Amino acid sequence: MFRLPSSIRRKKARPETGSRPRWSAATSSPIRKPYGSSRISIFPPVDVRTPSGPFVQLDGSSPSRPVNAHSPTRIASLHPPSPPRSQRDPRRAQWQRWTREIIPSLVPVFLEVLRSSDDLRNVSRDPSTCGCMPTVRKLTIVLVSWEGLSSTTVCSCKPVALLLRMGYLASAPLRPTYAFDIQMLDFVRLLHLRSPPNKSAWTSTLEAFLLARGYTINGADVIRRKFTAALKWYTLLHVESDVYVRKAIVRLSSSGGTVSEEGRDGVDSGDWEDVEDVEEGLGEDGMAYLARCCPCCFGGDTFSPDVVVCLDACFTQKRRTPVRGVSTDPPLRHPRSVVLTEEEVLKAEEEVERRRPSRQPPPIGNPTTTADKVERGMKVPASVLDACNDSFKAADEKRTKASTKYFADTGLMALLCRHDRVLWIANMKTAGERQYFAIALIKKLFEHLPKSTTVGIMYDIGCQLERSCNKWGLMPTLLPRIAWAVSIFHAYGHQWPCQLVYHPRKRKGFGLSDGEGCERFWSAIEFMIPTQRVSGYHQRIFNLDVQVAFLRDQSLLQLGSWVRRKSEKCSEKRSEAIEVLGELTFDSEELEHEWELQVSSQTRPLTRATNGLAKKSIKAILTLMEFSSNLAKDIQKIDKKIARPHTTDHLEDLVEMRLQLGARKEEVDGQIDTKRKALGLREQEDLQGLVKNKYMELRLKTLAVKERLRAKLQGRKFELERVDRAYQQVSANEKNLRTHIETQVGRHQGTITTLFKRYNEMCADLEKLIRNGKAPAGSLVPRPIPQDKLYSLDVDGPIWDDTGLNDVDGGGTPQWLGNDDVRVGILSWLEAERCGEERRRLERESLNLQSWALRESGNLVNAFERCDNESVKFQIARIMKDFGAMTTVWKSDIRFVSRVAYMKSWGGDLLAPHGTRTTAPPLVLRTPEGSDSEGDPSGSENSELEADDRVMQALEAMQLLVEEDSEGDGPVFASTLSEEGGRLGGQEPRDGSPRKRRRAL
Repeated sequence: MFRLPSSIRRKKARPETGSRPRWSAATSSPIRKPYGSSRISIFPPVDVRTPSGPFVQLDGSSPSRPVNAHSPTRIASLHPPSPPRSQRDPRRAQWQRWTREIIPSLVPVFLEVLRSSDDLRNVSRDPSTCGCMPTVRKLTIVLVSWEGLSSTTVCSCKPVALLLRMGYLASAPLRPTYAFDIQMLDFVRLLHLRSPPNKSAWTSTLEAFLLARGYTINGADVIRRKFTAALKWYTLLHVESDVYVRKAIVRLSSSGGTVSEEGRDGVDSGDWEDVEDVEEGLGEDGMAYLARCCPCCFGGDTFSPDVVVCLDACFTQKRRTPVRGVSTDPPLRHPRSVVLTEEEVLKAEEEVERRRPSRQPPPIGNPTTTADKVERGMKVPASVLDACNDSFKAADEKRTKASTKYFADTGLMALLCRHDRVLWIANMKTAGERQYFAIALIKKLFEHLPKSTTVGIMYDIGCQLERSCNKWGLMPTLLPRIAWAVSIFHAYGHQWPCQLVYHPRKRKGFGLSDGEGCERFWSAIEFMIPTQRVSGYHQRIFNLDVQVAFLRDQSLLQLGSWVRRKSEKCSEKRSEAIEVLGELTFDSEELEHEWELQVSSQTRPLTRATNGLAKKSIKAILTLMEFSSNLAKDIQKIDKKIARPHTTDHLEDLVEMRLQLGARKEEVDGQIDTKRKALGLREQEDLQGLVKNKYMELRLKTLAVKERLRAKLQGRKFELERVDRAYQQVSANEKNLRTHIETQVGRHQGTITTLFKRYNEMCADLEKLIRNGKAPAGSLVPRPIPQDKLYSLDVDGPIWDDTGLNDVDGGGTPQWLGNDDVRVGILSWLEAERCGEERRRLERESLNLQSWALRESGNLVNAFERCDNESVKFQIARIMKDFGAMTTVWKSDIRFVSRVAYMKSWGGDLLAPHGTRTTAPPLVLRTPEGSDSEGDPSGSENSELEADDRVMQALEAMQLLVEEDSEGDGPVFASTLSEEGGRLGGQEPRDGSPRKRRRAL
């Protein structure tokens, strides 16, 4: 056995002391006193003092000792650990200080700077002083402006306000080190409203600009960080100042309050974080908010009975998911936000989920096919709606359009009026286009409207939304007040029967509205996509609100021009339609009747080519025969009562009952005869024996396939009519629309080809059954369709020949399909009807604009006269000046649209005493859009004659308007032709025959 030498000893194992530190109670008596210092005592070392006394930690090499029950480790083991203290978020604290303290106090200062500098034209750079003691701490601030860098010292009591009086805005609320020229900030703010807000490029350019001139910038990336913060708070200061002035105008014009020099008297300051509603933050009601959104739609003294809005979603305005998974940006909110709150969207989502059950998975294998029908509340068969649902991505809520894994906000859904002015926006966070976003926007609109107002909603899948509302009971109280339509550019992606009902040019009440305002809005804000992708949640919403406010201000001046252009286009289209109607021999009543027949025929449910058709048809015949037999028995009983000489019943009642039952029996017998002929049966044949007949089953299937093929070909023909029509001059928009129509119609090509092949194969099978003697005697072979005549749809074509499939005489081809004059007349009649609706709507919108302009002018004048604050008064005067010039432009455009609105006061007489320009601009003769205004240079000798013609046309156009009619329906145009003759659009009709003048009425 191996042993260690005696000189080497094994090391003893150290006693286990555990990983916990060893503690011992420290003595409280002094150890010793230093020599020569009797008053000084030296105490033993103490590591921790607790309520139980002082403790000292023992050395790890000392032997283990029992742990004191009152040691720090023992106390820690007996008591649970206290929760960690929440860390202070500096960004949120800075936001609270800016929004709750700094910005509200800066608004009066900023308004004073605007007044003293004449809207930042002459900003004073004189140092601003305060009344603090000289001993108060001074801050050294670096001033950044167009001229370069400079420094100044300000008191630390109110540095931001003192710098703002000098024309600079600090980058921090308490201890700023940099301040930027407000002229520079205002320039960048306006630039970013019209171009992508790339702050990094701007600040790097500014830094290079300053460095090239010899200025030194201490720190890396300091200009970008400081300038970005200053720009954000300057934008918010500018927005809050506008709201402050607007509140003052509302308060002064309504209740006669005052705004004193101290700044905040008479106007509620509000709190951005607690703003629940836009109009409440401004002191306005819901109607005032809508009138400010669009004066043409909502600005009238008496509210319009119907309003047209459009609805659409956009999945390009997304926001990426933050790296940490949660957005940490401060809750910055615009005081006049147009974005629905999360609570409003959640409320609509809960209502939809509560009323609509979860979708069940489709059955595995061969699904059961139900008969096509028109669902409750709808005008289009369910099969057509299903086809529209398959054609549109927006209709599929489960389709992923933006990944929720990579994007926290997937898109936007907007509600706009027909003048392309935003009403509200909903922020979407789902992968698909859910219906509750649209319902939330619609309910928000109806909350601001009177209960008697009807709304026409144009949505690219309006048919699907109406179907869901009727099926699941969504918005039951609002649904009777809504008329649905599809936007005009998306309409050609729908099935033809759906277009007959939901196309805005074929549905009453929509005039010439196209419903594509949302698409134009998405195009206007597409430059924001790069920056919105990486913004925080609240910053993204705030940027969107700022952009919407800017677009509203820009389009407000163009409202009069919009109405004028629409009126010119409406008159042009109406003149063309009436000219076509004048060449036809059909009156409006006949064309309207043919249109109703067309809609009724092409929107009826179609029979599906399914198994059991013969059984169902024969069963229906047997049921009718039994019902007819019962009627015959009742008639016999009544005849016996009448034949009695002393009957107790009234003879007149018996005779009347006998006539009713006889008429009913004749009707049932006619139905039986029709159904027998449809099956090709004779009266003596046994119906029960034909229930499982293969020939009867195949014959009915073939007829169902042919009816579907015929309906598809009809829809294709009517859809391509706009493309087939030849024009001498076609605009770019018309070319794009034709290309879009051809593309959408081409999507149905596969369905038509499939039905065509299937029909010809069934015809061949029927021929075999007849040849083999498996068909009833006298059965005829149906006529197949040749490939070259599939799309011709001639009157004598095989598509209309149902010989061998249906022996019932259909009465020939209807006129709405076979008569070219009737088809052209229906299109022109619809065009004239929509132009008439548009003309009346434009007249009403002109009056609404005039009423709002007069009312707003009165409010501005009252607020100006009652205001005691010079800074606010200066802003009101500037608004009055701009508003007076704007109303002058509006009135100049409206003169050719509504003479009644033009002759009324627009508020110029109220604004004139305050120095506002109210003189009308000189008459400018505008040529219609798309026309060749340049003319031929070689024809300069006729320029004077052409100018005279244009003057005469303008003067004649001014005579198109007459006073209100006797029925009080509002002003009407004088272009309606009278019995004795009249003018149309300022021109004589080509043919003065009484027949054509009668057609033009």
